[in-house]
Amino acid sequence: AKFGKDSLEMVQVYLDLAKVYFKKKEYEEAITNQLHAIQNYKQSEQDSEFLAKMMITASDWYSKTENLEEAIKWLRETEKVYEYIYGAADKKTCKIKRDIA
Repeated sequence: AKFGKDSLEMVQVYLDLAKVYFKKKEYEEAITNQLHAIQNYKQSEQDSEFLAKMMITASDWYSKTENLEEAIKWLRETEKVYEYIYGAADKKTCKIKRDIA
């Protein structure tokens, strides 16, 4: 996989595809593209806040398909990112912890 600009362009392509599939109510395809975006973005080592937002979207979409196990998994991943960025006591981290509970 390429890093840098090309990788970030691919992230945007995957996010755009994910949104289109979601609007068409093709949730599995939306989730698949969202996960590709997350994976590519992780490799680019960019802004962690944006990564967390993509993870929350994945969690929301898994909830919509009633796959609560995966939804919770992605909230836990988001929690790790927020703890890394802000610390365990930050309000964003605490909100994710409440959402998991």
